[in-house]
Amino acid sequence: MSFEAESGILAAGATLRAMSKSMIQRSNPEREASGRAFVELKGRGQSVTWVNRTGQSFTAVNLRFSIPDAPNGGGSSNTLNLYVNGVFRQSVSLSSAQCWLYQNNRNKNPAGGKPYKFFDETHFFIKGAPLTPGSALSFRQDPTNTAAFYWLDVVDLETPPPPLPRPANSLSIADFGAVANDASKDSTKSIQRCFDAAAREKKIAWIPAGTFYLTTADGLNAKEITIQGAGMWYSSIYRNVPLPHAGGTPDIIDPVSCTIKDLLFDQNAPARDGDYGDGGGINIKGSHWLVDRVWVQHTSSGVWGDGSNGAVTNCRMLSTWGDGINLNNGNTGNDGNDLTAENNFVRGSGDDGLAINSDASSHQMNRVTLVNNTSVAPWGANGLGIYGGKDIVVKDNLIMDAATESGLSIGVFGDNGAMLESGSVQGNVILRSGDKDHPGLSIGTGGERNSIQNVYVGSNLIQNPITRGVAIRKGTNIVIQNNRVDGGRMPGYVIEPEAQGSGIFVGNQAMNISTGAPDTLKSTERYRVIVPVTATAYRYMFGNIFAEACSEGGRNITRLTNGSYTSYPAVSFAGVGGFTARVSGKEGGTISVYLDQPKGTPIATCAVPATGGAQKWTDVSCPVTAPEGSHEVFLVYSGKSNTELFDIQWFAFVPGSPAGG
Repeated sequence: MSFEAESGILAAGATLRAMSKSMIQRSNPEREASGRAFVELKGRGQSVTWVNRTGQSFTAVNLRFSIPDAPNGGGSSNTLNLYVNGVFRQSVSLSSAQCWLYQNNRNKNPAGGKPYKFFDETHFFIKGAPLTPGSALSFRQDPTNTAAFYWLDVVDLETPPPPLPRPANSLSIADFGAVANDASKDSTKSIQRCFDAAAREKKIAWIPAGTFYLTTADGLNAKEITIQGAGMWYSSIYRNVPLPHAGGTPDIIDPVSCTIKDLLFDQNAPARDGDYGDGGGINIKGSHWLVDRVWVQHTSSGVWGDGSNGAVTNCRMLSTWGDGINLNNGNTGNDGNDLTAENNFVRGSGDDGLAINSDASSHQMNRVTLVNNTSVAPWGANGLGIYGGKDIVVKDNLIMDAATESGLSIGVFGDNGAMLESGSVQGNVILRSGDKDHPGLSIGTGGERNSIQNVYVGSNLIQNPITRGVAIRKGTNIVIQNNRVDGGRMPGYVIEPEAQGSGIFVGNQAMNISTGAPDTLKSTERYRVIVPVTATAYRYMFGNIFAEACSEGGRNITRLTNGSYTSYPAVSFAGVGGFTARVSGKEGGTISVYLDQPKGTPIATCAVPATGGAQKWTDVSCPVTAPEGSHEVFLVYSGKSNTELFDIQWFAFVPGSPAGG
């Protein structure tokens, strides 16, 4: 349960700082805050209080905060007091050593330029009794709390379950000499010996409760084992190398075909790269791997995963210097197939919160899914980035407060990125994201070498973008359907001047736009805006065809059987190279496109797959060979005799020659 600081009760002069319309560039902490606002305590007795009206009891707190940097950089330390129902419970230790960058993310010197990366996070158990329903939790600046200011952004409350017991058939790292809770003891070799023995003996490697330190730059390796902790609130592996640390730092752990669950990885890196001891967290490869219920903080990437049949589930990535979760193809000739990130929480990432990254030097990524994840307040890139791949699914994610780029970006990763061949981006919610150069949702950057095509972008909500809602710069046969832009200062849907390709636009909405202009959807010399033909708008029909309400809005035709057809008024075929239709396949079949009469030689034939039942929509595309001029169009449906084949929502003739399927 998360409580935004701005929802609390302020007392004794505590102030709310919220983003204004002028704060559209870096160097404003309001831009980086979750919810674009935070509470400032800046004097004795100032406080913020939240009342627990959830009906639940809580025993633990995670706090997103900031305190001042040291005058010459490097961070400062201080405390802030926590109260329950007005009674002091504990003093909370805070440090700004892992925030405050200047000009670029390698610079900790305040003389280096304007500051950014203001917030860090810390977590702890509440001392004494739980925070029961109806109780009030407060942070108050007392005389012993001497920082010049305290910026409080968001408080997460939870009740972690008891520590998990040691599993049967396991080897404990403690039995190999690892020492808990002593930062002077290096447990690297002990943990590695346990992992090696677990692989030989086919046993689980057990990480007991406690913090185990890695004080050298050596990373851990594991292959085909399960690494199990007592829970992410209890078992921790913490890299604590001396700083500054020259020569680079490897990942904390490089597992291959492993399961890692129920523990935390953290490190003392105060910035990304350079001499700052910043290695990645979990760089996992191989097949049938799993990262589940794992917490990663202050590493370069949280989870960097490639290979096949891998999944990152139920994890949290906080204050990473790079990507929170990046599913990729290894950038070195590896695969990235059937990878999934689901039910994860990412906040404060220094690069993309979540990313799919298909590199052109490796095999094309296939069937990668990001579903039901939350990405909050990335300060270095997009909330969620899609960079290439085939059959990509990005669905039902919540993306909030991207500070410097888009909430959700669909495209290719520069000159090194593989093409984006096909995908579906549906049901995502994008809140308060973008800046003057980036929209809430972007399709293409305009600088991609490889193409973006055959992507369905539907039923996404883009709310209160900083400038414009959806911006299109590149892409062919992109379907933009039933999206809603609510708020913003520029048109909701924009074809950028440099845009190339074509898009099918249907059923989109824009409202509460301060300019009053809902969109600038006009074809240009290099980009064609296509408005599809609604399937129910037929002139004639043959067969027992019926119109019904569509789950995606509007209406569709159904009860299509073998030999049935519909005809449509004259369509211009100037520049046409392909046919696309939105279909829902009960049984599947084919759509054959004829001109002027429902017989002869079809100009296009599209296979329609079985999509899993009625109202399970997908796009089908196929090339068209057609004469110039305008012609009446007949769509003839074929498949199994006496069987309802599929439904159609709309169709369009598009430029170029789209891939089928």
